[in-house]
Amino acid sequence: MGAKIIFATLIFLASHTLALAKTTTVTPNQLIQNIVNEANSGDIIQVTSGIYPESIRLSKNNLTIRCEQSRQCTVRRFEVYGSNNTVEGFKITDGEISGLDIRQSNNVLKDIDIYDILYSSGDANGIILFGSGHIFENIYIHDIDQYDVDTKYGYSEPHQDCFQTWDVPARGGVASNITIKNILCDMPASGDSFTSKAIQVEGGAHDWN
Repeated sequence: MGAKIIFATLIFLASHTLALAKTTTVTPNQLIQNIVNEANSGDIIQVTSGIYPESIRLSKNNLTIRCEQSRQCTVRRFEVYGSNNTVEGFKITDGEISGLDIRQSNNVLKDIDIYDILYSSGDANGIILFGSGHIFENIYIHDIDQYDVDTKYGYSEPHQDCFQTWDVPARGGVASNITIKNILCDMPASGDSFTSKAIQVEGGAHDWN
């Protein structure tokens, strides 16, 4: 009898948890960030095609943010500061420092187009990443231009990279156990006083596949 009661309780808890997860649709007259702020673990945020002139910070865990038509939703930047999240199908442009800033662990980023990133603190990158277990798939990083940056921003040695990581423990530490699939990194070979890199590592990275 006791075992039956425990089993029934587990079924109830599982069904109650599933009921809490929901899918929310966002349209261009709304802010994606507002929907993220209200989301709970397991939720799916479905974004309608259009331009969303905002930078989105995702500090929660286990959320999915997906453009309903791949690469037809445009935002400025994604900051994924939680774990086990998925961001899929976006164009990212006009953000500062990087198109994606990924931290903590086990986030999935796929079907993304990153370009025209603005310089700040001497950097312009496609993706800045920390932590472990992230997957990057089907991403095109291109046209991150740097011309006249010395004069405009006053930095003597700015640079641009497709991926950049360094050791900041509070952000998850240097990137490790990273999987990249079908990434096109299109950086200029020459220009003003800079060096472009597919992957710039400071502090050491491990097991990039």
